[in-house]
Amino acid sequence: MLHRSQPGKRIRARRLEQGLSQKDLASAIGISASYLNLIEHGRRRIGAALLADVAQALEVPVGRLTGAGDAAVLQVLQERDGAEGTAEAFVEGFPSWAAAMADQDQQIAELKGRVTELTDRMAHDPILSGALHQVLSTVTSIRSTASILVEGAGDAEWEARFHQNIHADSLRLAEVSQALVTYLEGPDDSLSVGPAEEAAIFLDRCGHRVPEIEAGGEADLSSLSAGGKAAVQGWLRQYKADAAAMPLERFDRASRVAGYDPAALAAEFSVPMVAAMRRLAQLPSGVGHPDIGMVICDAAGAIVYLKPIDGLAVPRAGGACPLWPVFEALSQPGRPLRRVVSLPTAEAPRLTAYACATPYGPVGYDAVPLMQSAMLVVADAPTQLPHVVGPGCGGCPVQECAARRDEIRL
Repeated sequence: MLHRSQPGKRIRARRLEQGLSQKDLASAIGISASYLNLIEHGRRRIGAALLADVAQALEVPVGRLTGAGDAAVLQVLQERDGAEGTAEAFVEGFPSWAAAMADQDQQIAELKGRVTELTDRMAHDPILSGALHQVLSTVTSIRSTASILVEGAGDAEWEARFHQNIHADSLRLAEVSQALVTYLEGPDDSLSVGPAEEAAIFLDRCGHRVPEIEAGGEADLSSLSAGGKAAVQGWLRQYKADAAAMPLERFDRASRVAGYDPAALAAEFSVPMVAAMRRLAQLPSGVGHPDIGMVICDAAGAIVYLKPIDGLAVPRAGGACPLWPVFEALSQPGRPLRRVVSLPTAEAPRLTAYACATPYGPVGYDAVPLMQSAMLVVADAPTQLPHVVGPGCGGCPVQECAARRDEIRL
């Protein structure tokens, strides 16, 4: 049974009933196929207006997608027992008991669905995981500062400085906690997000490609706040530069011939490998290309850019599995890596991952070089045995793993 709290699964089931692809439905409602994929897998909440558009496109009442239409006692009992005649006789002979049983079944289904939804959000929602990471970090900071004050007596100036630190951290904790509550109770993704999260949602919705720029125009940023516009400007500037160096029509043909190998495309277009990786991630989906995702992290392992696809379970905020090639490349700057990877589940797709770490930013004799590592993942289902990677230790089923963070290693 599909649960009321999981409209994504209901949307996917109805779409498959009608024989529609994700690209077909996404095009009909004006969003990207990758964003629809996130909704169907419970990684993005869906607002009321968009849900109404989906229901219209799928030719069903909104209640069928939310689960409100499952309240009919007979239907619930038939789904539970699979015996149409028996259910009808029970409802006719014992209507009160049948109604009570159906209501109990609905409540259990809703609770199970809620648990599943919260588990999925904890694992995949970048805004939620980022807010929780901030809460835990701030609490840790407050505890550390408080323990210093308790354990050691210092002069008045020293103590005042630590009191100010605790005060500032407590204000930040209150602000983050309030934003977290508002987000959990809010109706859509637009509430309580910072500029970086707003920019990430904007990119997910447009499929990480901008047709206006491909045509020589400018991106429509009218839906973003001033902070969101500022946060996405650097990505747009790089997008324009990549589009100019690798025109879409020519790059589209070349990528098919090269088998989506970024090293081969970099040589053909005389660009750095990471530029070819970015351009591959900008190819339109649903026109014969495989699903292509991308991750970029800094030297500290923090994710600064993520284009998700199915099988690419890298959280935007902390806790990522260190076995992904994007982190391996940091220890080998300038050396391109290629790995076949897969999550540790039977249904997880096999992905070809290309990774390379390179310096960026200003260069100076006394300046510490800044490093970034980029990883492209292509869903081309290679047959060779994959390297097993995880979504992060908290949600990984592989217990016997040398990279687990369950204990302190010296």
